[in-house]
Amino acid sequence: MEGHIAYKQIPNRLRKCRIARNLKPGVVAEIMGLKYTSQISQWETGASLPTLVNAFKLAGVYKVFVEDLFFDLMHKTREEITARAQTVDEHREQEAQLISTAGSEYLTS
Repeated sequence: MEGHIAYKQIPNRLRKCRIARNLKPGVVAEIMGLKYTSQISQWETGASLPTLVNAFKLAGVYKVFVEDLFFDLMHKTREEITARAQTVDEHREQEAQLISTAGSEYLTS
């Protein structure tokens, strides 16, 4: 499917935001109450996504909105959903036209 998001490497701005705040991964992990910095690394490389709660925590640590951390993912997701919604709307219109046409044929026969 064209425009489908490859979730194997999730685009994000986590590292950029961390560096902008002049924070080391270990400090971020400590602030967030994480035992290991490896989780920060996995999120930054896009190997995994933080939970919603952890995304809010990251946004708080970096003093940004969650959308700022995952802007590219948010943008691609919105494009994908908009395209799917348009397809669904088109199919629903076609179905409504078919039902309307079939109904009027029944009435005229």
